[in-house]
Amino acid sequence: MSAATVTEALIVAEGRGISADMRYIIETSVTEIVELTSNRAELAADAYRLWGKGFHPAYLNFGDCFSYATAKEFDCPLLYIGNDFSKTDVKSAIPRSTP
Repeated sequence: MSAATVTEALIVAEGRGISADMRYIIETSVTEIVELTSNRAELAADAYRLWGKGFHPAYLNFGDCFSYATAKEFDCPLLYIGNDFSKTDVKSAIPRSTP
């Protein structure tokens, strides 16, 4: 998980009054926090230009772009909910069901 994504999760959790729960989830389920470097910041900015609000129907926000960039850099699937990431080229951690 990107350090920027951790920061966003903690900020959102604080605003919703669930910061202790979020810290517990991060501490017990995140195996690695990937540091933010200038190259990773550029990858996230590139993701915003490709998939961001006002640029693409995926409508990725600031934090989403760090998740996207990290998944692409490490060629790993991304665990997400909603339809935003499904409109990008990132692999989902949950296989699509087929009828």
